[in-house]
Amino acid sequence: IYFSTLHHFNTNPEEYSLIFTSSATAALKVVAETFDWTGQDEIEKTKDNYVQSKEITHNEDIDENNKCVEIDENESLNVGKPVYDGSPGVFVYLQDNHTSVLGMRELAANKCKQTHCISHNDIFQELNIRPEQDNSIDIDTYSGNSLFVYPAQCNFSGVKYPLEWISQTQNGALNKYINKNASVLSSKRTKWFCMLDAASFVSTNRLDLSLIKPDFVCVSFYKIFGYPTGLGALLVKNSSSDVLKKSYFGGGTVLIALSSERYHVPRPTLSDRFEDGTLPFLSILALRHGFDTLKQLCGSMEDISMHTFSLAQRLFLNLISLHHSNGAPAVVLYTDTDYQNIDTQGGIVNFNLLRANGEYVGFVEVLNMANLYDIQLRTGCFCNTGACQRHLGLSSQDLKHQFQAGHVCGDERDLIDGKPTGSVRVSFGYMSTKEDVDRVLLMITTCFLEEPVINKLPDWWPLHVQMYRKKFYNYLKPPEKMANFHKNYENLNLITVDSSENKREKVSNVEHKRTNHTQLEEETSASNAMRLTHIFLYPVKSCGALSVSSWSIGPRGLLYDREWMITTPAGVSLTQKQDTKLCLIKPNIQEDEDQLCLDFPGMSQVRVSLSTPSVSKERSEVSLCQSKVCGDRVQGYDCGDEVAQWLSDALCRDGLRLIRQQDSDTRAVKADKKTNPGSGTGKKPALSLSNQAQFLLVNDCSIDWLKEQLEDSAEYSQVLQHLAYKLVDLITGQILA
Repeated sequence: IYFSTLHHFNTNPEEYSLIFTSSATAALKVVAETFDWTGQDEIEKTKDNYVQSKEITHNEDIDENNKCVEIDENESLNVGKPVYDGSPGVFVYLQDNHTSVLGMRELAANKCKQTHCISHNDIFQELNIRPEQDNSIDIDTYSGNSLFVYPAQCNFSGVKYPLEWISQTQNGALNKYINKNASVLSSKRTKWFCMLDAASFVSTNRLDLSLIKPDFVCVSFYKIFGYPTGLGALLVKNSSSDVLKKSYFGGGTVLIALSSERYHVPRPTLSDRFEDGTLPFLSILALRHGFDTLKQLCGSMEDISMHTFSLAQRLFLNLISLHHSNGAPAVVLYTDTDYQNIDTQGGIVNFNLLRANGEYVGFVEVLNMANLYDIQLRTGCFCNTGACQRHLGLSSQDLKHQFQAGHVCGDERDLIDGKPTGSVRVSFGYMSTKEDVDRVLLMITTCFLEEPVINKLPDWWPLHVQMYRKKFYNYLKPPEKMANFHKNYENLNLITVDSSENKREKVSNVEHKRTNHTQLEEETSASNAMRLTHIFLYPVKSCGALSVSSWSIGPRGLLYDREWMITTPAGVSLTQKQDTKLCLIKPNIQEDEDQLCLDFPGMSQVRVSLSTPSVSKERSEVSLCQSKVCGDRVQGYDCGDEVAQWLSDALCRDGLRLIRQQDSDTRAVKADKKTNPGSGTGKKPALSLSNQAQFLLVNDCSIDWLKEQLEDSAEYSQVLQHLAYKLVDLITGQILA
């Protein structure tokens, strides 16, 4: 497996060592923890060589008359070779790096001289230097070891950064940048090492280490094969291995270790020294099947690269042309290239959607619709805050403001003050198909575009292409070898038309239906009054509905609505995402008997008192749920062992409990200045165990549309009984939430 992995990257044990890690992140951490910033060993070698030289000259530099020859005290065997002055180097990382590289910064900050975040534009300005130009300082003394880390492919936008930067960095191309941005100018250069974050790149591209020579490379096998999880690797160029100084040692990494005194001898082989403890050998063995599968199904990584690039190009060229019926753009694309050169763009498309009035569509809404279409995509910032900030046009102050407003990494707060906190990313792999692309386009055009769709290139496109080609000028292929965008665009439109008959038919039906409702609204505008036709409440969160003709309103919305929840042994709220059988639990409120009754097919009824327990009764604090949508902590109390056992028997899950929210709980609706400008001031409405609102409303035309989508026809009343709606509002053409 060791040799097969090196062969996959077209290298050998003579040039590179392979260290298995738990992930690409772990590989980055290894380098951050062990990198020698001062070159201390080189200093010691210099001293040793100098001592040896003095001994040699003492014994041999004597003339034939036994008279000593005067020796220069500063002379050594290292004359003409660069030496270290004992000061630490610097740590430089690209703004578009993964969050794991930002973690390296925190370790480096305690050891190196300075840390620098170099922006996307600055790195091109510094390294877009013709080969004949020398950007290093011509002196003989090194001011420590410095490290530059950048991604071969940005996991946010898919841009492929030039691999030529590796040798440029190693030759000192960043020396002037460091001096220009340093608080104190230095007359000495630093010895540069380059680490390539190839985790995103190697998933669909060939990394040829016979052509490029980074000092360190991190990869993740999960991103290549999809299995096994928890396995990555650090590839170390053998000639650079001395700069990694490991202090900790675990089982299997030493030749001898004494417990009674501080003495140990590490193993001579680099991988043996760094792979502490028992390796995940079963996962490592699985790599053989991964490499075999890629070869059998795909042929080569070059084929996978071309396949995924073509799919991304197809999606990009379609999305960039989408405009609403009023001419407003429907998509904001986050790209650094023109999707015409496989050497600069990978199989990733990143975007946000816009409504016809110019407002952003929250990425959570897009994610939910994609789930309905069986589309797997990712939303958020993808653990790349730098690229996310740059592409979304957010300042550091904006990010801090979003954090203060309650947004954290990985949550579902997709819009704050109308600005997106993340985006939508579509990534393609060797198993992706053209039909996958068309399905994404179908979802977007059907759910988010106002018909008829206008297809045209945006006005900003020519300038974007010009700026891209200027930045990548030194790395692009000759123009005659490059693809023609407009030719591809025209051909792709023809392909789209030929392959989307079903889509056009569905969209046509939806448009016809919208037209009918528009006419109806115009005809009835004089008497367009709101009318409430149905009320549903859900006493137990995620369980069945209780239909009523009228109901009391409490401080948290409908009285008793989502006042109870079922929790797992971990204290997490159980929802239908984890167990769909919850919908079979039917609640009934009998206020005259002071009882909440629960029914489940094949089981006897269980009852719980509606009365609030006395203060002396034991209560416990539980977490509403583990997800970050409703990560608030709520005050609640356990409803007893009888109903708990009943729930466990009904759902065939051990350890379930029924928890009721306390009257004194202070959970409140989160502020949303976009939908409720006054929500940020004054007292916020109290909230039950619902996710984010006291009331949910849906209109009649939405129900009609849903009925058309159901495979089995159902009566109107039956459809309503199975919908997770609490209120039905017959405001024609409007959906209130």
